[in-house]
Amino acid sequence: MLVSRLIKKHFKIALFADGGDHVFHGRANVLYRNQLLLNRVPDALKGSLRMLLLSASNLTPRAWPQLKHKSKSIAASLSRNHLVQMGNLVRDSYSYPDFYLERFFRDKTTELPTPFDGSTEGYQNVIDIVTAFEFKMNLPDCILAKVEHGNMSASLHGREPILDHRIVEYVAQLPTEYSYDGTTKKLMLRSIVNDYVPKSLMDRPKQGFSPPIHNWLRGELSYLLDEYLNDKALSASGVLNTKFISRMLDRYKKSKFYYSNVIWRILMFQMWYARWMKQ
Repeated sequence: MLVSRLIKKHFKIALFADGGDHVFHGRANVLYRNQLLLNRVPDALKGSLRMLLLSASNLTPRAWPQLKHKSKSIAASLSRNHLVQMGNLVRDSYSYPDFYLERFFRDKTTELPTPFDGSTEGYQNVIDIVTAFEFKMNLPDCILAKVEHGNMSASLHGREPILDHRIVEYVAQLPTEYSYDGTTKKLMLRSIVNDYVPKSLMDRPKQGFSPPIHNWLRGELSYLLDEYLNDKALSASGVLNTKFISRMLDRYKKSKFYYSNVIWRILMFQMWYARWMKQ
């Protein structure tokens, strides 16, 4: 919002560069490395390893949620079909532990379908799977939503040239190695931009605008947790499991809760509910 308001002082329309990662395979690196690690496991042993990891996950106490969840996620991802295996990796990389999800809410919930539930048929390789899921989920639901909200708050018109449907359709038909060679991401885009922007600028480490949310919530913004995540406020919607979330919040305040982003999401829901639903 601050950036949009600053731009608005000088321009009515602005060009944004969102979609470069999503169109030119810029988000494939980590999951691709994980896929290569799983590929080291012989196909003949994957079934046995899956059962071993599932048993380890079941025996791991909930006091160690990260280990418990990772063991189950790796087990669920293992497959002799590498496309299916990558699809499982993508799905689990965005998931929270089942033993948390089933206790967040007061009543049993029904999961809504997402692109992660789709088939991996039709994809040429594992990189295309990562790119497709990111394009369908992260780009519209996170990146573009934030940019649009910021622009609307300043009455600024934003344009996304990289997401021109002609560019997206053309790049989607090109061989994957044009954009990702296993090491360098957005290879084709970098080659084009290097003709106009100094390479020293392009090769710098990526820097985002991520605010230190959790430092704030444990510091000067801690009053928001006290106001919106107390027992009375949590019970108001009739949706959330108040006792369980209170225990998570206590661990969060002591920096002992691994899935910190859950607290932020619950806080956002609570603030929305208090602003728009309570009369």
